[in-house]
Amino acid sequence: MFGSESRPSIFKVRYSTLDNTKGFDLAVSKISRHPNYSSATVDYDLAILTLEAPFTPSNTAAVIALAEKTPSEGTLITVTGWGRLAAGGAYPTKLQKADTLKVMSRAECASIWVPLGASITEQMFCAISKTQSSCNADSGGPATHNGLLLGAVSWGSSSCLHATHPNVYADVASLREWIVDQIL
Repeated sequence: MFGSESRPSIFKVRYSTLDNTKGFDLAVSKISRHPNYSSATVDYDLAILTLEAPFTPSNTAAVIALAEKTPSEGTLITVTGWGRLAAGGAYPTKLQKADTLKVMSRAECASIWVPLGASITEQMFCAISKTQSSCNADSGGPATHNGLLLGAVSWGSSSCLHATHPNVYADVASLREWIVDQIL
């Protein structure tokens, strides 16, 4: 998504809405991709978008705290986004929420993905549900728990909802120092 050809001016951040045809748009003035990002392994899969103007917090748009610890195995996370409803499917206009995703250990996640040629690193965590999933175009979206930003949607099965293959998220706790350096 953020190749060397990316220009901040082509991005906008929409906020304060559950309907992607409404709300407020803010222009992006700068994109800071993690310097260790690897397109081969999708490691360090995080970028910071700097807005041209501040947004106004309200009961529909707020600032979220960054997690200080990687979520533990069994934690239920919530992922929201306007990505596809199914692999190859339609895009919704209403914000979607998946809240039955359960974090699994890195070791268990690696035992599933590594034989298929993927890497599971310290900058990632995995979660799975048999009934809900993030999907194409949810990338970069928030993975939260109890008012904390735990991660950002990174990658997963091309079928989106897969009974045995978890989705993978950029781990905010392991990337927190870099995030804080970018926003201060």
